[in-house]
Amino acid sequence: MVFSYKPRAGRSGRIPRQGKYTDEFYQKLDEYLARLDLCKALDDELAIRFEMWPDSDGPGERLYLQLKEVLQGIVRHQLPMGCKDFSDYYLLTKRSETS
Repeated sequence: MVFSYKPRAGRSGRIPRQGKYTDEFYQKLDEYLARLDLCKALDDELAIRFEMWPDSDGPGERLYLQLKEVLQGIVRHQLPMGCKDFSDYYLLTKRSETS
């Protein structure tokens, strides 16, 4: 088998859209981007301290990393071992207060 290389012409570097999206999807995306811009403005101009206790799973960590790109000053808190999310931690602390 002979290998031949043919460069792609006119490549823009953009990922092509997969399928068509509804107007409702674009509306929700616009709302999300507006809220993200507001959070960035609050972080930059008002020096509001953002804190996060991400869930102890892949999606929680990915969300934290995405927010860190926009909010460089975000403070990450680590949940204790055995707590999957903040509600587990809250219940654990409430149980220890009543004991």
